[in-house]
Amino acid sequence: MIVMRTLRSRIVSALASACVVAGCGGSPAKSPALPPVHLPHGEEILTRAGAEWFVKIEPEKLFGDPIRGAELEKLFDDAAFTALEGRHGVDLRKAHALFIAKYSAAVLFELEQAIDPALLDKAFSRRVSVESTKSMREGDAAARITVKSGPGNGVQETLAIVGVEGALLERGGDRYLRAALRGVLGRPAMPALVSAPLSDLRLALDADRSPACIFAPGPFSAEQRGIGHLLLLSPAIGACATFVGEDIVLRSVLLGDFRADEPRVRSLLEARFSELEKSDLGRLMIEKHAPLEIGIDEKRISLTLSAPRKAFLEGLHRATGASLREIVTR
Repeated sequence: MIVMRTLRSRIVSALASACVVAGCGGSPAKSPALPPVHLPHGEEILTRAGAEWFVKIEPEKLFGDPIRGAELEKLFDDAAFTALEGRHGVDLRKAHALFIAKYSAAVLFELEQAIDPALLDKAFSRRVSVESTKSMREGDAAARITVKSGPGNGVQETLAIVGVEGALLERGGDRYLRAALRGVLGRPAMPALVSAPLSDLRLALDADRSPACIFAPGPFSAEQRGIGHLLLLSPAIGACATFVGEDIVLRSVLLGDFRADEPRVRSLLEARFSELEKSDLGRLMIEKHAPLEIGIDEKRISLTLSAPRKAFLEGLHRATGASLREIVTR
Protein backbone atom coordinates (compact mmCIF):
# COMPACT_ATOMS: atom_id res chain seq x y z
CA MET A 1 0.00 0.00 0.00
CA ILE A 2 2.78 2.41 0.90
CA VAL A 3 4.44 1.73 -2.46
CA MET A 4 1.14 2.36 -4.30
CA ARG A 5 0.52 5.63 -2.44
CA THR A 6 4.05 6.81 -3.18
CA LEU A 7 3.70 5.93 -6.87
CA ARG A 8 0.30 7.65 -7.06
CA SER A 9 1.72 10.75 -5.38
CA ARG A 10 4.58 10.95 -7.87
CA ILE A 11 2.20 10.55 -10.82
CA VAL A 12 -0.09 13.31 -9.53
CA SER A 13 2.91 15.59 -8.93
CA ALA A 14 4.25 14.98 -12.42
CA LEU A 15 0.85 15.66 -13.97
CA ALA A 16 0.53 18.86 -11.97
CA SER A 17 3.94 20.04 -13.13
CA ALA A 18 3.09 19.25 -16.75
CA CYS A 19 -0.18 21.11 -16.38
CA VAL A 20 1.61 24.20 -15.06
CA VAL A 21 4.04 24.15 -18.00
CA ALA A 22 1.21 23.70 -20.51
CA GLY A 23 -0.98 26.31 -18.84
CA CYS A 24 -3.82 23.91 -17.92
CA GLY A 25 -6.85 25.34 -16.23
CA GLY A 26 -5.82 28.99 -16.52
CA SER A 27 -4.41 31.70 -18.75
CA PRO A 28 -1.72 30.59 -21.21
CA ALA A 29 1.81 31.06 -19.91
CA LYS A 30 3.32 34.34 -21.07
CA SER A 31 6.42 34.25 -23.27
CA PRO A 32 9.45 35.76 -21.57
CA ALA A 33 10.05 39.39 -22.51
CA LEU A 34 12.68 39.94 -25.18
CA PRO A 35 15.81 41.81 -24.06
CA PRO A 36 16.43 45.32 -25.46
CA VAL A 37 17.68 45.30 -29.04
CA HIS A 38 21.20 46.63 -29.59
CA LEU A 39 22.16 48.74 -32.60
CA PRO A 40 25.78 47.89 -33.55
CA HIS A 41 28.17 50.54 -34.82
CA GLY A 42 27.82 51.33 -38.51
CA GLU A 43 31.22 49.76 -39.24
CA GLU A 44 29.76 46.38 -38.30
CA ILE A 45 26.55 46.37 -40.35
CA LEU A 46 26.82 48.62 -43.43
CA THR A 47 27.20 46.32 -46.40
CA ARG A 48 30.00 46.69 -48.93
CA ALA A 49 28.19 45.47 -52.05
CA GLY A 50 27.56 48.39 -54.41
CA ALA A 51 28.96 51.04 -52.04
CA GLU A 52 30.54 54.18 -53.51
CA TRP A 53 31.57 55.90 -50.26
CA PHE A 54 30.95 56.04 -46.52
CA VAL A 55 30.96 59.00 -44.12
CA LYS A 56 31.30 58.80 -40.33
CA ILE A 57 30.46 61.81 -38.16
CA GLU A 58 30.47 61.88 -34.36
CA PRO A 59 28.42 64.97 -33.40
CA GLU A 60 28.72 64.23 -29.69
CA LYS A 61 32.49 64.74 -29.94
CA LEU A 62 32.16 67.78 -32.18
CA PHE A 63 29.56 69.63 -30.13
CA GLY A 64 30.42 68.18 -26.72
CA ASP A 65 33.51 70.37 -26.36
CA PRO A 66 32.30 73.79 -25.07
CA ILE A 67 34.68 75.93 -27.17
CA ARG A 68 34.51 73.91 -30.37
CA GLY A 69 30.76 73.41 -29.98
CA ALA A 70 30.24 77.17 -29.65
CA GLU A 71 32.26 77.77 -32.83
CA LEU A 72 30.22 75.23 -34.75
CA GLU A 73 26.91 76.58 -33.49
CA LYS A 74 27.88 80.07 -34.69
CA LEU A 75 28.19 78.62 -38.18
CA PHE A 76 25.04 76.52 -37.98
CA ASP A 77 22.52 78.43 -35.89
CA ASP A 78 20.17 76.79 -33.43
CA ALA A 79 17.19 77.32 -35.73
CA ALA A 80 18.83 74.99 -38.25
CA PHE A 81 18.96 72.17 -35.72
CA THR A 82 15.39 72.94 -34.61
CA ALA A 83 14.30 72.58 -38.24
CA LEU A 84 16.19 69.30 -38.50
CA GLU A 85 14.62 67.98 -35.30
CA GLY A 86 11.15 68.91 -36.53
CA ARG A 87 11.76 67.12 -39.81
CA HIS A 88 13.35 63.96 -38.45
CA GLY A 89 12.54 63.79 -34.73
CA VAL A 90 16.13 63.96 -33.44
CA ASP A 91 18.67 66.61 -32.41
CA LEU A 92 21.79 65.47 -34.26
CA ARG A 93 24.08 67.41 -31.93
CA LYS A 94 23.40 64.72 -29.33
CA ALA A 95 24.13 61.77 -31.62
CA HIS A 96 26.93 59.41 -30.69
CA ALA A 97 27.52 58.68 -34.37
CA LEU A 98 25.98 59.16 -37.79
CA PHE A 99 27.03 56.95 -40.70
CA ILE A 100 26.10 57.74 -44.30
CA ALA A 101 26.58 55.14 -47.03
CA LYS A 102 26.17 56.10 -50.70
CA TYR A 103 25.18 53.33 -53.08
CA SER A 104 24.51 53.57 -56.81
CA ALA A 105 20.80 54.33 -56.46
CA ALA A 106 20.31 54.90 -52.73
CA VAL A 107 21.68 56.57 -49.62
CA LEU A 108 21.56 54.82 -46.23
CA PHE A 109 21.85 56.64 -42.90
CA GLU A 110 22.57 54.94 -39.59
CA LEU A 111 21.92 57.04 -36.47
CA GLU A 112 23.39 55.92 -33.15
CA GLN A 113 21.59 57.97 -30.53
CA ALA A 114 19.20 57.55 -27.61
CA ILE A 115 15.84 58.16 -29.28
CA ASP A 116 12.15 58.46 -28.57
CA PRO A 117 10.66 55.96 -31.07
CA ALA A 118 7.30 57.77 -31.05
CA LEU A 119 8.92 61.06 -32.12
CA LEU A 120 10.77 59.42 -35.02
CA ASP A 121 7.59 57.63 -36.06
CA LYS A 122 5.53 60.85 -36.07
CA ALA A 123 8.20 62.82 -37.92
CA PHE A 124 8.50 60.13 -40.61
CA SER A 125 4.72 59.95 -41.02
CA ARG A 126 4.52 63.73 -41.50
CA ARG A 127 7.23 63.68 -44.16
CA VAL A 128 6.32 60.47 -45.99
CA SER A 129 3.07 58.92 -47.23
CA VAL A 130 3.44 55.68 -45.27
CA GLU A 131 2.39 52.66 -47.31
CA SER A 132 3.56 49.80 -45.09
CA THR A 133 4.47 49.17 -41.45
CA LYS A 134 6.09 45.93 -40.27
CA SER A 135 7.46 44.67 -36.99
CA MET A 136 10.64 42.63 -37.37
CA ARG A 137 10.95 42.14 -33.61
CA GLU A 138 8.12 42.39 -31.11
CA GLY A 139 8.23 43.55 -27.52
CA ASP A 140 8.29 46.81 -25.62
CA ALA A 141 9.82 49.98 -27.08
CA ALA A 142 13.38 48.98 -26.16
CA ALA A 143 13.05 45.53 -27.74
CA ARG A 144 11.07 46.37 -30.86
CA ILE A 145 12.25 46.86 -34.45
CA THR A 146 9.67 48.66 -36.60
CA VAL A 147 10.07 49.22 -40.35
CA LYS A 148 7.97 51.80 -42.20
CA SER A 149 8.16 52.83 -45.85
CA GLY A 150 6.55 55.10 -48.42
CA PRO A 151 7.24 57.87 -50.94
CA GLY A 152 8.54 61.24 -49.77
CA ASN A 153 9.39 64.09 -52.16
CA GLY A 154 9.28 61.66 -55.05
CA VAL A 155 11.76 59.23 -53.47
CA GLN A 156 10.96 55.94 -51.72
CA GLU A 157 12.05 56.13 -48.09
CA THR A 158 12.33 53.33 -45.55
CA LEU A 159 12.79 53.87 -41.82
CA ALA A 160 13.78 51.20 -39.29
CA ILE A 161 13.42 52.22 -35.64
CA VAL A 162 15.78 49.99 -33.64
CA GLY A 163 14.59 49.91 -30.04
CA VAL A 164 15.63 53.10 -28.28
CA GLU A 165 19.26 53.05 -29.48
CA GLY A 166 18.86 54.55 -32.95
CA ALA A 167 17.49 54.13 -36.44
CA LEU A 168 18.28 53.36 -40.07
CA LEU A 169 16.89 55.41 -42.95
CA GLU A 170 17.26 54.59 -46.64
CA ARG A 171 16.37 57.04 -49.39
CA GLY A 172 15.91 55.16 -52.64
CA GLY A 173 14.37 51.86 -51.49
CA ASP A 174 15.05 49.35 -48.73
CA ARG A 175 17.65 46.90 -50.07
CA TYR A 176 20.64 48.18 -48.10
CA LEU A 177 18.62 48.92 -44.98
CA ARG A 178 17.41 45.32 -44.86
CA ALA A 179 20.99 44.09 -45.29
CA ALA A 180 22.00 46.28 -42.34
CA LEU A 181 19.10 44.94 -40.28
CA ARG A 182 20.40 41.42 -40.81
CA GLY A 183 23.56 42.65 -39.10
CA VAL A 184 21.48 44.07 -36.23
CA LEU A 185 19.91 40.63 -35.82
CA GLY A 186 23.32 38.94 -35.79
CA ARG A 187 23.60 37.93 -39.45
CA PRO A 188 25.88 40.58 -41.04
CA ALA A 189 26.38 40.41 -44.82
CA MET A 190 30.03 41.33 -45.52
CA PRO A 191 30.22 44.66 -43.65
CA ALA A 192 32.42 47.08 -45.56
CA LEU A 193 34.30 48.92 -42.85
CA VAL A 194 35.62 45.91 -40.94
CA SER A 195 36.94 44.06 -43.99
CA ALA A 196 39.79 44.89 -46.37
CA PRO A 197 40.53 47.28 -47.94
CA LEU A 198 38.49 49.73 -45.84
CA SER A 199 39.57 48.16 -42.55
CA ASP A 200 43.20 48.85 -43.61
CA LEU A 201 42.23 52.39 -44.58
CA ARG A 202 40.56 53.04 -41.22
CA LEU A 203 43.67 51.82 -39.42
CA ALA A 204 45.99 54.00 -41.55
CA LEU A 205 43.81 57.05 -40.86
CA ASP A 206 43.45 56.28 -37.14
CA ALA A 207 39.78 56.80 -37.92
CA ASP A 208 38.43 55.62 -34.58
CA ARG A 209 39.94 58.73 -32.95
CA SER A 210 38.53 61.15 -35.54
CA PRO A 211 35.08 62.73 -35.28
CA ALA A 212 34.67 63.09 -39.06
CA CYS A 213 35.88 60.73 -41.80
CA ILE A 214 35.11 59.69 -45.36
CA PHE A 215 36.08 56.36 -46.96
CA ALA A 216 35.80 55.31 -50.60
CA PRO A 217 36.54 51.80 -51.91
CA GLY A 218 37.82 51.19 -55.44
CA PRO A 219 37.84 50.50 -58.25
CA PHE A 220 38.11 54.10 -59.42
CA SER A 221 37.99 55.67 -62.85
CA ALA A 222 40.67 57.94 -64.31
CA GLU A 223 38.29 60.91 -64.47
CA GLN A 224 39.92 62.69 -61.51
CA ARG A 225 42.10 65.30 -63.18
CA GLY A 226 45.76 65.03 -62.31
CA ILE A 227 45.64 62.15 -59.84
CA GLY A 228 43.48 59.80 -61.88
CA HIS A 229 46.30 57.32 -62.54
CA LEU A 230 47.01 57.13 -58.79
CA LEU A 231 43.39 56.27 -58.09
CA LEU A 232 43.46 53.54 -60.73
CA LEU A 233 46.23 51.83 -58.75
CA SER A 234 44.56 52.21 -55.35
CA PRO A 235 42.03 49.89 -53.68
CA ALA A 236 40.72 52.66 -51.39
CA ILE A 237 41.08 56.32 -50.45
CA GLY A 238 39.91 58.23 -47.40
CA ALA A 239 40.29 61.30 -45.22
CA CYS A 240 39.72 62.26 -41.59
CA ALA A 241 39.63 65.47 -39.55
CA THR A 242 40.91 65.61 -35.98
CA PHE A 243 41.09 68.55 -33.59
CA VAL A 244 44.41 69.13 -31.82
CA GLY A 245 44.54 72.20 -29.60
CA GLU A 246 43.64 75.26 -31.70
CA ASP A 247 44.24 73.42 -34.98
CA ILE A 248 42.36 71.08 -37.22
CA VAL A 249 44.48 68.25 -38.61
CA LEU A 250 43.40 66.88 -41.99
CA ARG A 251 44.79 63.53 -43.00
CA SER A 252 44.23 61.75 -46.30
CA VAL A 253 45.40 58.25 -47.24
CA LEU A 254 45.59 56.54 -50.62
CA LEU A 255 46.27 52.82 -50.24
CA GLY A 256 48.82 51.21 -52.54
CA ASP A 257 52.56 50.86 -53.11
CA PHE A 258 53.79 53.87 -55.09
CA ARG A 259 57.48 53.72 -54.13
CA ALA A 260 58.67 52.84 -57.64
CA ASP A 261 57.38 56.20 -58.89
CA GLU A 262 57.90 58.22 -55.70
CA PRO A 263 59.63 61.35 -57.11
CA ARG A 264 56.94 61.87 -59.75
CA VAL A 265 54.15 61.15 -57.27
CA ARG A 266 55.52 63.72 -54.81
CA SER A 267 55.90 66.31 -57.55
CA LEU A 268 52.36 65.71 -58.74
CA LEU A 269 50.82 65.97 -55.26
CA GLU A 270 52.79 69.13 -54.43
CA ALA A 271 51.66 70.74 -57.68
CA ARG A 272 48.01 69.88 -57.05
CA PHE A 273 48.20 71.20 -53.49
CA SER A 274 49.76 74.43 -54.74
CA GLU A 275 46.80 74.84 -57.10
CA LEU A 276 44.42 74.30 -54.17
CA GLU A 277 46.22 76.93 -52.05
CA LYS A 278 45.81 79.53 -54.78
CA SER A 279 42.16 78.75 -55.46
CA ASP A 280 39.28 80.69 -53.89
CA LEU A 281 38.44 77.64 -51.80
CA GLY A 282 42.01 77.28 -50.57
CA ARG A 283 42.31 80.96 -49.65
CA LEU A 284 39.11 80.71 -47.62
CA MET A 285 39.91 77.52 -45.75
CA ILE A 286 43.67 77.03 -45.50
CA GLU A 287 45.21 80.48 -45.90
CA LYS A 288 47.44 79.88 -42.85
CA HIS A 289 48.67 76.36 -42.42
CA ALA A 290 51.69 74.24 -41.59
CA PRO A 291 53.63 72.71 -44.52
CA LEU A 292 51.94 69.77 -46.20
CA GLU A 293 53.46 66.48 -45.08
CA ILE A 294 53.66 63.73 -47.71
CA GLY A 295 54.52 60.18 -46.70
CA ILE A 296 55.01 57.29 -49.12
CA ASP A 297 55.71 53.71 -48.03
CA GLU A 298 54.97 50.16 -49.18
CA LYS A 299 51.32 50.39 -48.10
CA ARG A 300 50.11 53.93 -48.72
CA ILE A 301 50.45 57.58 -49.61
CA SER A 302 49.58 59.81 -46.67
CA LEU A 303 48.97 63.56 -46.74
CA THR A 304 48.76 65.54 -43.49
CA LEU A 305 47.87 69.21 -43.13
CA SER A 306 47.35 71.33 -40.00
CA ALA A 307 45.47 74.64 -40.11
CA PRO A 308 43.90 77.01 -37.54
CA ARG A 309 40.58 75.44 -36.58
CA LYS A 310 38.50 78.61 -36.31
CA ALA A 311 39.65 80.04 -39.65
CA PHE A 312 39.13 76.69 -41.36
CA LEU A 313 35.57 76.30 -40.06
CA GLU A 314 34.62 79.87 -40.96
CA GLY A 315 36.13 79.42 -44.41
CA LEU A 316 34.26 76.17 -44.88
CA HIS A 317 31.00 77.90 -44.04
CA ARG A 318 31.66 80.77 -46.47
CA ALA A 319 32.87 78.39 -49.18
CA THR A 320 29.80 76.18 -49.12
CA GLY A 321 27.46 79.16 -49.34
CA ALA A 322 24.69 77.16 -47.65
CA SER A 323 23.44 76.97 -44.12
CA LEU A 324 22.70 73.70 -42.41
CA ARG A 325 19.03 74.63 -42.44
CA GLU A 326 19.05 74.81 -46.24
CA ILE A 327 20.87 71.49 -46.48
CA VAL A 328 18.70 69.44 -44.12
CA THR A 329 15.33 70.70 -45.36
CA ARG A 330 15.89 69.90 -49.03
